[in-house]
Amino acid sequence: MQRVWEIQFAKTIKEPAGWPRVKQHVVQSLAFSPDSRWLAVTIDDHWTKTMIGTHVFIVDVAAPSGPFRQYDADACGAPIQWAPDGLAIVVCTSVIRLPGGQTCSMTEPDPAIAPPRLPILRGIMSGTVWLNSQRIWRWGPGGVSVLDENCTTQPVSSDDMTAARAETRKMSPAWPPDGLKGYTMVNATTNPPRVLAQAWGDSFVAHFDIDPFPTVRRRIVWDLATKREIASWKPSEGRPYGQSMYIHPYQDCTLSPDGSLVAEGDNGILRLYRLN
Repeated sequence: MQRVWEIQFAKTIKEPAGWPRVKQHVVQSLAFSPDSRWLAVTIDDHWTKTMIGTHVFIVDVAAPSGPFRQYDADACGAPIQWAPDGLAIVVCTSVIRLPGGQTCSMTEPDPAIAPPRLPILRGIMSGTVWLNSQRIWRWGPGGVSVLDENCTTQPVSSDDMTAARAETRKMSPAWPPDGLKGYTMVNATTNPPRVLAQAWGDSFVAHFDIDPFPTVRRRIVWDLATKREIASWKPSEGRPYGQSMYIHPYQDCTLSPDGSLVAEGDNGILRLYRLN
C-alpha cells in the first residue's frame, strides 16, 4: 500500500459546552461515501451517567487539508452508515443530514425511572440498515421499525421486509473464504470483489475494566475473484480503546466502495492508503 496522506485531529476538534473532556482522541469508526469521495469519521466517546457524545467529521478524500465539517451527535460512534445517495449518515442512534448537519435521534425517550445508562445501552445494542435513501430499517431491544431520514416512524411494508432480507444477505456472505481462516470481515466491495478483514490477538473480554483489551494483530485486503492477497499489514501497537469496546469493537479501518483505498484510524490520527 502507498500512503496518500495523514490527518491529526487533536488541534482541530471543537468541544461542545457541557461535554466531559477526554484524554485521547480515538478514531472509533470510518466509512467511505458510496462514491468514495468522502470519509465519515467518528472520534471519542464522551460518557456521563446519562449520555454519550461523539464527534463526527466529514473529510474530502481529495482535499484532506480541510477545513473539515464537524458535527456532534448525542450517540455512540459506531457504526457509521451512509445513505445510498450520500446525503445523510447514520451514526449509531442518530441520523445526520448533509451538508447542513441537521440531526435527529432514532431512539424513543426512556421513562424517568429508567436506570441512568439504559438509553446508552439500548442505542448501542440496536442495529440499522438503509433500505433506500429515505427509509431506514431498525431493530433492537424495542423491536423492529422503519424510519425516514427525519427519524419519523413509517409503516412497515412487504417491500421493506424484502429489502431488509436482501441487505442482510448482502452483509453476511459465507465466511471465511479460503485463505482467511481466523479473520473477521470489516467490509467488502463487489466491483472489484475485495474484502478487508482483520485477525484479533487477545480474547475478547466483555468488560471495560479488565486489561488487556483485544488488539488487532493483522489486517488484510483479499481479492475474492483471484483468491490472492492484495495487501496485509500489522496495525500500530497500543491503540487505546474506550468504553464502547465492551459492546462492540471499534472498526477504525475501512475499504472504499471502489476497492482502491484503505482508511485507517489511530489515536487522533487518520491515514489514507492507495492499493497498488
